[in-house]
Amino acid sequence: MSVIINNIILSNNLDGYILPKNDNYFTEYSKINNLKYITNFSGSAGFAIFLKKKKYLFVDGRYTIQAEKEVGKEFKICEIPYIWPKDILEKKIKIGFDPDLFTWETLNKYFGNNYNLLPCNFKFKNKINAKNNYPFFNLEKSVVGESISSKMSRLIKIMKKKEN
Repeated sequence: MSVIINNIILSNNLDGYILPKNDNYFTEYSKINNLKYITNFSGSAGFAIFLKKKKYLFVDGRYTIQAEKEVGKEFKICEIPYIWPKDILEKKIKIGFDPDLFTWETLNKYFGNNYNLLPCNFKFKNKINAKNNYPFFNLEKSVVGESISSKMSRLIKIMKKKEN
């Protein structure tokens, strides 16, 4: 799957590309998980940096062993907060990123001011399998403290008050 990232790098004349775990709503457990799709890393936090000749996967201490098992030797695993991209990458390289997936504060934390960060509006084609949808289910009143009908009645009253 790194072919997709290599194409982004080459077509935008970049030295690298950064791929986060989050979606554009910064959801931790999003159905759209390009990091897993591209790297096979399934942890709930992390990001990858793809350079022309090297790949890095940045994860926190919860995921270092998992990352090594899931991505193999293809990536150098870096444990954050002990290692950031600005600590190990060459200065002044051009790194692409999706502007919908990062804040400037986050990018500054990762890279500081020594990098040329270029927004690239590449959108992955995600195939969400309908079988992976999470089912809805009811919990017992003893668990949640209130019945469904009671909650619905309360909600309807609130909505009617707001209509008036």
